[in-house]
Amino acid sequence: MQTAKKKFCPPEARKAQHLFERWRATKQGRERIPPELWKSAVDLCKSHSARRVAKWLRLNITALKQRAAGEFFPKPTFVPLGLPAGIIPGVSQAEYVVEVPCRDDRAGRVHVRGVSALDVAALAKTLFIL
Repeated sequence: MQTAKKKFCPPEARKAQHLFERWRATKQGRERIPPELWKSAVDLCKSHSARRVAKWLRLNITALKQRAAGEFFPKPTFVPLGLPAGIIPGVSQAEYVVEVPCRDDRAGRVHVRGVSALDVAALAKTLFIL
């Protein structure tokens, strides 16, 4: 006869389990999980897999991964570029190459001629936001 394996749950996860169970016992209807509880779950993801944390705390793994990803990888922000010294805004005869990094370690290139440096900066901003 096989005995059931006891699932390991570290002490910090047990503490979070207790907090979630207490909240579930007192919540009203379909009340949202409070931010403090989400924070404790995300903190556990720093040292354990999201799958285990979701199982221990009985959470939706997709929601937990989204919150953990937002915590670990904040959304990138655009850094405005200033014009180099000596460039006068307006039409230019210069040629520009704008490189945009792709997800698969390649770079997309755009060659631009006959436009102002401000137009190139606007193009770069558009490409990096997408």
